[in-house]
Amino acid sequence: MLILSGQYDMTVARASDLSSSEPDSVIDLTLSRGSVYHMHDLHTWHQVIPRTRCYSLMVNGPRWENAHRRAPSTSGKGLEPMSDRELAEHLAKCRELIGEYLQI
Repeated sequence: MLILSGQYDMTVARASDLSSSEPDSVIDLTLSRGSVYHMHDLHTWHQVIPRTRCYSLMVNGPRWENAHRRAPSTSGKGLEPMSDRELAEHLAKCRELIGEYLQI
């Protein structure tokens, strides 16, 4: 994950197994533009709470075959697809921010 702009609070937690009800909190962080992190452990969870409007770039690998039974997702949260105009605006902003990042 690369934060391109904005700032968010993040809690990182770890579950001892793939069926426990809640993971144990490990650390609380505040991350901002230029922060980079990797989520590569099946037992590690994270929660983000934006402090400002944020843009980030996330690269996913293949889905884990045996994800935690309570792994959160966006399913059932009533999220609507972006309109074509909204999508074009977001992509333009991301291109701009990635260009700025590459100039650092």
